[in-house]
Amino acid sequence: MTIGKQTRMALAFVAAFLAVQPAFADISLGAFGGHGLPPAEDGDDPFRWGFGGRLGFTLPIIPIYIGAAATAHLGSEDGGAGTTSSLRLYGLEGGLDLDFDGVGLRAYALGGAADLETTQDKDGGLLGAYVGLGVMPSLRFIDLPAADFYLGIDARYVQMVTATRADDGTDDVIEEQYYRSFPVYLTLMGRFL
Repeated sequence: MTIGKQTRMALAFVAAFLAVQPAFADISLGAFGGHGLPPAEDGDDPFRWGFGGRLGFTLPIIPIYIGAAATAHLGSEDGGAGTTSSLRLYGLEGGLDLDFDGVGLRAYALGGAADLETTQDKDGGLLGAYVGLGVMPSLRFIDLPAADFYLGIDARYVQMVTATRADDGTDDVIEEQYYRSFPVYLTLMGRFL
């Protein structure tokens, strides 16, 4: 197999470009807390106050972010009806991560597993999936040689589906429930070189 002149030139260009790039990724670690909007009825809104953390890295050549996040929402309670709900999300994130001399902007997609706990469910919880989009503008407030620290606002659109399954051994879906929310979080993030 022979490689053509244009292919060799393209490979040489890519190799030269890679040679001048840093050899390490920008690792980020963050913690966040906030609230889902708009609030739904008490007892039916799993996206009330929530908190979580994320860990990821930004590729060294192209500012693409890849990470994982876990979020716990405390949900809501309706004392009159005796219903409560809470939510845990475990998933992956990926998108564009830009830094303009201390002003950061991350636009990303997210998705993963959702664990919805309700008192209405017989076995104590419903497993489901979620997908969403997020944007996080941030501002650097500490600039150290090996680490930078940012404060930001993380706004997301999240759509979740859970399914109630039959207990008769068939595993048939009896009911699907859909939830949508716009959680907004205050985020503290460290970037380590």
